[in-house]
Amino acid sequence: MTTQHYWHLIIFGLMVLLFSGCAPEYSKLNQSGFRKIEEKNYELALKDFNASIALNDNYWRAYQNRGAAFAFLGNFKMALDDFDRSITMHPNNPNAYEVRAVCRIELNDYKGAIEDFKEAIKRNYRLDNSYTRLGMLYAKMDSCEQAVHYLKIAVERKAYDACNEELNVVQAFQHCEAKAGNK
Repeated sequence: MTTQHYWHLIIFGLMVLLFSGCAPEYSKLNQSGFRKIEEKNYELALKDFNASIALNDNYWRAYQNRGAAFAFLGNFKMALDDFDRSITMHPNNPNAYEVRAVCRIELNDYKGAIEDFKEAIKRNYRLDNSYTRLGMLYAKMDSCEQAVHYLKIAVERKAYDACNEELNVVQAFQHCEAKAGNK
């Protein structure tokens, strides 16, 4: 073997080491917690996220994922706190705004939810579910002009299919049409 071949083998070996399991422990714990969320094992997921945060309290992904676990458990206030922390650390993450908006709806903070959905869309206009949820929220608040605006976008993008809310979208449109007919 030539010297050049040895260098290629060394570089290849270093790349394998670099990309295989060399993630920091806090990242591994976060990934483990995320898998537990996918398995609907939310309590154990919380333990992993807590351990991840204990190792690195500036890891925004762990806060976002722990917030999701709290939300799945129905603890929307704790979820909201974690989404706030995640957004403070990484304000350009549109998904954090979207999930925080859903928590705000559960806590009856509709104004805050609207702001978050709009911020999510501003940061990533492809977040189709945000259009659907924003339109339905406006319809619920009897702000039909805004509701129709966002629901039309949702229908154009077939966003309701993504979140299985086609019937809800139709009902929101009907609600706004009936309201317009009563004026």
